[in-house]
Amino acid sequence: MMFRCGNSRAAMAALRRKKLMCSTSSVVPSPVSTLSAHARLWSSTATPEHIMSNDANHNNNTIHSSTVFSKQLDEAYRMEQSSLYFRSAEAMHHLDDQQRQQQSIANTTGTAAGDAEGENNEIHGTSSSHSNANGADTLIGSSDSPPDMNIVAPDSDTVKLSRAMCGRIEHALSRGDAPEVMRLYMKAEDEADRYYLRTGLLREMLIFLCQKAESGAFTSIYRVFYKYYRDCKERGFEVQPQVFHNLCYALGVCRVKPDQPIFMGKVVNSLMKNIEKMEEVDQHRLLPELLVSLAQQNNRFVQNQAQSILQKIQEEGIDMKKKYLSKILEIPTGPNGTNVPRHLVLQLMVERGIQPYNPASILRMIESQYPFGNPAILGSYVDSLTHLIKAGSVEGERRLTYSLSEGLIEAMMTSASDWKKFRYSNVLLKIWDLMELLGHEPTESMYESAIKAFLLADRQDQHAFAVFTEMESKGFTPSWFLIKSVSKVIRSSIRRLDHAYYMLTNNTPEGITISTAILNCILCACAEEGLADRSFAVFEDFENFGLQPDVNSFSFLMEGLAVQVSQIYPMMILDPTKDQPVLSSPIKQAHDDIQMYLDSSEAVIMTMEEQGIERTRQVIHHYVSILSGVGELEKAKSVLRDAVDKDEWVFRESFEQLALQYARKGDRESALEVASMVTENGYDEIPATLSSAIDHLLSNQEE
Repeated sequence: MMFRCGNSRAAMAALRRKKLMCSTSSVVPSPVSTLSAHARLWSSTATPEHIMSNDANHNNNTIHSSTVFSKQLDEAYRMEQSSLYFRSAEAMHHLDDQQRQQQSIANTTGTAAGDAEGENNEIHGTSSSHSNANGADTLIGSSDSPPDMNIVAPDSDTVKLSRAMCGRIEHALSRGDAPEVMRLYMKAEDEADRYYLRTGLLREMLIFLCQKAESGAFTSIYRVFYKYYRDCKERGFEVQPQVFHNLCYALGVCRVKPDQPIFMGKVVNSLMKNIEKMEEVDQHRLLPELLVSLAQQNNRFVQNQAQSILQKIQEEGIDMKKKYLSKILEIPTGPNGTNVPRHLVLQLMVERGIQPYNPASILRMIESQYPFGNPAILGSYVDSLTHLIKAGSVEGERRLTYSLSEGLIEAMMTSASDWKKFRYSNVLLKIWDLMELLGHEPTESMYESAIKAFLLADRQDQHAFAVFTEMESKGFTPSWFLIKSVSKVIRSSIRRLDHAYYMLTNNTPEGITISTAILNCILCACAEEGLADRSFAVFEDFENFGLQPDVNSFSFLMEGLAVQVSQIYPMMILDPTKDQPVLSSPIKQAHDDIQMYLDSSEAVIMTMEEQGIERTRQVIHHYVSILSGVGELEKAKSVLRDAVDKDEWVFRESFEQLALQYARKGDRESALEVASMVTENGYDEIPATLSSAIDHLLSNQEE
């Protein structure tokens, strides 16, 4: 049942004429004046715990006489009308305890309140006092708030209790006590059959709680809003845009933000539906405010809604103030990021020629994207930052400077070279342009990322080898790992390998200078495929182009021989998945020209010694593999012993391979001797898998 407290002189005069109000009653202060008082009393230190606390304990005294109780209600009513409300909380607690007895008295004796309610129901033709209240409205009140109702006789005990509750809430509002306001509202909601709150008072409470949102919980504020919104809709009145403005503000600044996706989705959808029904000028005002509030949420559920709002702002050309855009950019990024796609916000600023207040915020945003797994987002940031720098980076008389560290640019390029995520090299090229714009010199890592991007993403081998040329012109030497990675790509098919070799040796594109590193890429690709003949053919091209082979060139030659031997002759190896010795299966037909492999491998070793090139662990490993494969175990053992004595670093796999070959033949002493070289070469211990495999093979031989 809804009612009024008489906040209008005209309403009070009409009620006096109907003899429904005491002639000595005075006018209650209007919501506007009360709200001004609240602003001056901005001193509450409310906490969410206070908001949801239970009502205070009531006085346990009971009144056994309906006459005494009615007198107390009349006294409370007169105090409210004279703006005194209640002199102490004790009086109100006492009235709360009397309500139970009042209802029993009304049922048995037919009090004046019950008669008044029955008479009122006959007039309006309904049996629900709440329906009567919602169905009967007057147009008294401010233009931006729905009018309140006062259709129940003032001597009704229920009305007086409700008026008393309103008085208590207004008193808490005047003191700026947000926890008490929320406590009283919760009590009125929990006992809705006993207390009814005026719609105007609900609006006043809502505005007050939104202003106090920094110390409260949004769920509590939204509960009051929903009650006010529902009452307005039932009475046929539209909620004014100013109310939604306050709600958007509270959503952004509230201390306890909503964390439930379903609730947050309902809130945003409800706000959007109501905003879309407003005039265009109100929409253009509220949408930016709502976007800023959503940017401050940790709830990822609203990301799609936020993106749609931003898209609407961009498509309709809504004038979003610079302070709003900059505020979104400066919001700290948490573990879950932000709900608003800030790369699109920065893109919008660039399109509208708006410079951000703080360049550091943009740099923090880019850093927060590490490890840069989204090509679209990274490309958007790079485009926007490049445009800002080219535009002069001038904000009034203050010049803005943007700087990215070399390490961050290297990380961006490394991510952009991942062909599984970045299908094309356009993002890497944008980063490269940004790097040059910032005045940085490309590093070795940047060159390597560019080479991989051209090879993997675009399959543009000529561009990759052009970067090779520029890289070497800057004094960088391509590493063994880079050459191996390039080789792995170009040998993905024999056709691509043939094309690369023909392009380099017969039709060299402009911008490419044939170098040792470039030929090593082709040589390595042939070696890894076991094409020993083609490996030696490429090796001869070093002399044709006037180039000197390096240690990697000889290593790849030995690898080609070792791979071909492993494809022809079975070898005992350790299965890495089961840690068990297995015999490899040849994939090529065996032939008796074993001496060719021995002569070729020895020729490579002699050439290295003649040119003063020291053996590497790769060369030693391939040489041992060749000797073990063709059955020259003693010679292979002497190679390992010589390397250990010279303190050369040898792969542990080299010892394992030869020891297993001895164990396969049943030579326990030689197998254990080779295994002991592992610790002699500086390793901590003999691998348990190796010892187990040797014992297993020897036991099989004995059986």
